[in-house]
Amino acid sequence: MQENEIQDVICEGLWFKDGSVVIAASVDTSRHLFKVHTSVLSTHSHVFRDLFTLPQPLAGCQTEDMDTYDGLPLVIFPDAPDDIRDLLVALYYPMNLVCRRNRRSTFKKVAGVLRLSTKYEIGELWKHVKGVLDADWPSNFEAWEANELAISDRVNTSSSPYIIAAKPPHSAEIIQLANDCHITSILPAAYYNIARNAPSEYTPFELRDLTFRDTISGH
Repeated sequence: MQENEIQDVICEGLWFKDGSVVIAASVDTSRHLFKVHTSVLSTHSHVFRDLFTLPQPLAGCQTEDMDTYDGLPLVIFPDAPDDIRDLLVALYYPMNLVCRRNRRSTFKKVAGVLRLSTKYEIGELWKHVKGVLDADWPSNFEAWEANELAISDRVNTSSSPYIIAAKPPHSAEIIQLANDCHITSILPAAYYNIARNAPSEYTPFELRDLTFRDTISGH
C-alpha cells in the first residue's frame, strides 16, 4: 500500500449480506465500512429516514454524487468510526448495551452512542443511555454516597492489576460529554467530584476540553 493510500476496513458483524446501504467513516488512512439496512436506521431516527429518502446531503453526511460500494449506495458520515460502530451495535445488538455500574468501560461503551443518538435524534436510545449515566452520576447525595461506597469496596477487595478499568471515568470526561449531549442532570455530581480532587490528579489531556465556565463551576 502506498503512503497515505486509503485502506478500506470491512466491519465484521455489521456487514449484512442483505444490507441496502454502505456507510463509511474515516480516520487517518482507514475507511471503515458498514453494510446495513436503511429500514432499520430509518425506524429509529427521522434524520436517517430523511437522509435515505432525500437526494441532498443531510446532517453533514455526503452521498458522493450517488457513488456506490458493493453495488449499493455509499453514504459518507463525518463521525468517528468507533462512534458509528458503537451506535450500530446498539441498534442491531441492544443486549450489548447492558452496562455495569460505575465503570470506565461503561463510559467507553456509551459515550459514542450518546453523541450520535443526540446528533441524529434517536430519542429512545438517548433516554436509555441518559438513564445509565444518571445512575452513575446521581443528583441525590445519598445515592452518590452509596455509589462511592460500592466503588470503594470493589477497589479495596480486588486483586486485579487492571482495577483502574473498574473505576468510573474522570469527571472532566463526563462534563464534556454532558455539555455536548445536553444532559444537565449529571453535571452537579461531576462538578462536585472534580472540585474535591486536586488539579494534579488530572492530566492536561483530560482537562483540555473543559471550557472556562466548566473550570470555574468545578473549582
